[in-house]
Amino acid sequence: MNDLIESIKNAEEQASAIKAEAYEKAAKIAADAAQRAVEIAKVSDEENKRFRENQLAQATKQAEDDYLSATQAAKTQAKAYADSILENTDIVVGKIVGRVCRGNS
Repeated sequence: MNDLIESIKNAEEQASAIKAEAYEKAAKIAADAAQRAVEIAKVSDEENKRFRENQLAQATKQAEDDYLSATQAAKTQAKAYADSILENTDIVVGKIVGRVCRGNS
């Protein structure tokens, strides 16, 4: 009977030791996971910052290209319009110059 009690006592001590070791391992795993989460958050923040800066640079470049394209198109249209207006002004200009040179007759 004493052997049985001693065996149960040894089993309880072993169970207690296994439980304590499991708690230690769980605490270590939790601490490691928390540290890893901090590292991942830092890396993610840095990657997000680089991505934002890259996207902003691309958007700025695209906006500048679109602006230059739009202004060039407007210049081309304005030149074409001015050329069409000036196309038939030679006769009128000639009359005005003639009036200025000859007088108002």
